[in-house]
Amino acid sequence: MFSPNQLYDYLRYYCHTNKKSIIVRNFKDGSINPLDLFIHQNNNNTPYLSGLNLEEPIHKFDGFIDMYDQEPIDIHAIKHEYDISSDELKSTYIKTPNISSLSDVDFMVALSASMHCPIICHSEQNSNAVSTLKQESFIDVHYWAHAVISKFWFNEFKLLQCNRTTNAKRFGVYAREFTGTRKYRLDLMNELSKIHSNVHYHRPNNITELDKWDTNPETITSDSSAYIKWPDHEIFNIQIVPETIFDTEKVHLTEKVFKPIVMYQPFIIMSGCGSLEYLRSYGFKTFSSLWDESYDLEKDSNKRFNKIITLINSLNSMDTNEFNEIMLKSREIVDFNRNLFYSDKFDNTVLSELTGGIDNALINQEEMFYKKPGGNLFILMKKLYSSKSEVLPYHANVIHNVMTHCQKNHPKVANDIIKKYNYLF
Repeated sequence: MFSPNQLYDYLRYYCHTNKKSIIVRNFKDGSINPLDLFIHQNNNNTPYLSGLNLEEPIHKFDGFIDMYDQEPIDIHAIKHEYDISSDELKSTYIKTPNISSLSDVDFMVALSASMHCPIICHSEQNSNAVSTLKQESFIDVHYWAHAVISKFWFNEFKLLQCNRTTNAKRFGVYAREFTGTRKYRLDLMNELSKIHSNVHYHRPNNITELDKWDTNPETITSDSSAYIKWPDHEIFNIQIVPETIFDTEKVHLTEKVFKPIVMYQPFIIMSGCGSLEYLRSYGFKTFSSLWDESYDLEKDSNKRFNKIITLINSLNSMDTNEFNEIMLKSREIVDFNRNLFYSDKFDNTVLSELTGGIDNALINQEEMFYKKPGGNLFILMKKLYSSKSEVLPYHANVIHNVMTHCQKNHPKVANDIIKKYNYLF
């Protein structure tokens, strides 16, 4: 469907043609560093960004759509990425004084604060981080970003047929990183090492903790999760999918879950509680008729992990005839899922989810402009004033510029702001 850059440019075009002055900002290559958000925008030569100065008052007035859609939102980690960046980049792209001294949440507000409350697009459900941002007057849009992008990444495999075999290993797993939210994967690999002869795996050459795996180390890049080795579909039967996050309250599925679907394989997902239910909500089928999927209902991550390992060991201990019979029965589900993934119906579902969500968010944003005069820009200014008991020159300049624009175009809202925040003027 869309590459990431094509997707974001499409959204800029979509807003532009609907006569919305809002600015769509995105990270580059899955980064979570907010400086990259600004640098990427200033270097992106699209017809809807070229020459833009994001410090202009009009953007503090009209606001932003920020695309936190490729990675799970981690408010603390985003602030940390900024804090460890170079002072030169900080001063070049983010001019708000003392921004490093703000709390993690207030830092997020400062990045996107505007008189039209910011819209944040994300791909997670049941998220405490999203709930926190909504409390700070962010308007959220959920859509499955990786579903949109995966159609582009995996389009080349659409016409390929599978060569089903009964001589394959029973399980396969792809895991390229074992740090941060992915640390649980080491525990997974340690458990799988007990049935090593029945597991297909290539060990990344920089992960020494997995040296005991008798495999050929290989170079793994950041693009590996979006790449499929087609011959692998003949080597193993069931794909174990270790998602980006596991020990979490949220549901966040990436392109990893589509790899077994494209490869004609049944799967077991290692992710947050409710991930299979999330997948089914888009029309896909899972495998509860063939094995125990109650792990998806387990909120405790340790118990969920143990349930998955129990399931894997159960499938591994089956005799050949019993296992092959299950694989034979799985084909109907596997074929259904693959056909759905490559269908126009699925394209329309995920794209309509995005555009419909943005349409509703823009309506909500306009309503909030009148109901909450000043947006979260003035809420932030109030917090900054309270901490210093004064309005700093930079903030005074921002207030002056946006209010000049507001008084000219929305005098009633401007008067409401002056009444509510008189001490800032």
